[in-house]
Amino acid sequence: AWNKIPADSPNQDHWLYGAYGKVDDWIIRDSQYLTRVLVMFIPLPVFWAAFDQQGSRWTLQAVRMDGYLAGDDSTFHILPDQAQILNAFFILAFIPIFNFLYRVVDKCAGTGFVTQLRKIGFGMIFAALAYCVSAIVQGSFDHGGSNTQP
Repeated sequence: AWNKIPADSPNQDHWLYGAYGKVDDWIIRDSQYLTRVLVMFIPLPVFWAAFDQQGSRWTLQAVRMDGYLAGDDSTFHILPDQAQILNAFFILAFIPIFNFLYRVVDKCAGTGFVTQLRKIGFGMIFAALAYCVSAIVQGSFDHGGSNTQP
């Protein structure tokens, strides 16, 4: 990574060509492919670490909420353990909604704009936003914003 790229290197733009002449060309080429793939996998451990909190921290967070959807006298009351089923419901409900939205975006931005990789990227952005909302809610609980039992 810190070697100077030789002048006779076929590519002067990529840092891996600092190893040109010391290793075979196919190693540099395949290493370029590998680094492109590895960059895509960098956010995955962070996502799965946050996603796995759904069964533990989010249930504890739901214990501190009152569970009424429209006020204290609402007929709809969700218990903390029942909140876990909402994830599966929302996944099933949002798949057709997002497929429709992706088609609309593809028509507006030009056919071929929405790729599988961009869908994954959009999903990661929405997941990050959901985790931020959860952190804000937890922060309000930690600072005494909850009027229910701890």
